[in-house]
Amino acid sequence: MKRRSPASRTDRRRRHSLLAAAIILLISGCETSSSVVASDRYAPPPEVANATLVWSAESTATLDDERGTLTRAAYEAHLVAMVAGVDRSYPGYRYAVERSLLNLYRENTAWRFPLFGTEFGHVLSTGDTADGFVATVCLQSSGIARLIDDGYFRTIGPGYRTQIEFTKVLSPEPMAVDGESRSTTANRDNSDDVMATSLAPPGTWSAPLDDHFGGWRVSIGGVIDDQDGICETWGRRVVPDAPVIPEEVTVDVPPETLPAFPGWPRGS
Repeated sequence: MKRRSPASRTDRRRRHSLLAAAIILLISGCETSSSVVASDRYAPPPEVANATLVWSAESTATLDDERGTLTRAAYEAHLVAMVAGVDRSYPGYRYAVERSLLNLYRENTAWRFPLFGTEFGHVLSTGDTADGFVATVCLQSSGIARLIDDGYFRTIGPGYRTQIEFTKVLSPEPMAVDGESRSTTANRDNSDDVMATSLAPPGTWSAPLDDHFGGWRVSIGGVIDDQDGICETWGRRVVPDAPVIPEEVTVDVPPETLPAFPGWPRGS
């Protein structure tokens, strides 16, 4: 019988060990790939986890029809884009928002701090334009704060007025942004952030799970004149102690975070 040298036996054991390791890795890889379930639903980023929006509307406007839904989604998406970046905002928003604002979100990082508390919004009206509609909205931001270093920074003051314009686009698939189209990134998985919920628990941000902006171009306006004082009057109903002249304050505790209203039901 031919005897193998110690070196031959060592080489054989090494080959067997390598083969066994390869098999284990292959099995492990198969188990991992079959057990991980990738989510395709949107989840809001941690920067807004402790903040909410509470909406209301005039008797001539509604919150849950197409215009009311778009108005709420656009302003909330704008706020998320300001504090967390447009790429982490609501599904489809970065493809719908006008280019100048898209650039602003990416260049201006002064607002990139976590939010705490509750902002109030009130839909005054939605009026027709030649190719879409414009929503007039009251906002009261005294109850929202940014966590900067060890303090909660707030601007407190009266309610104010702004407008959001929606323009119908001919193509349901707007121009790609950064080489990506809406279809390749809509409802991207943000599961490493805060888990998306339907009608989120009290004190947590409520977000739509799907893209509401298809077929629309969105333009968020700045503060406009509140000539009739409607927004200031409304603002005093929701934040009675807000000062007449805006003030900037930093406090040690965050403002109260109220339950989001009306929130976003599952599948919205």
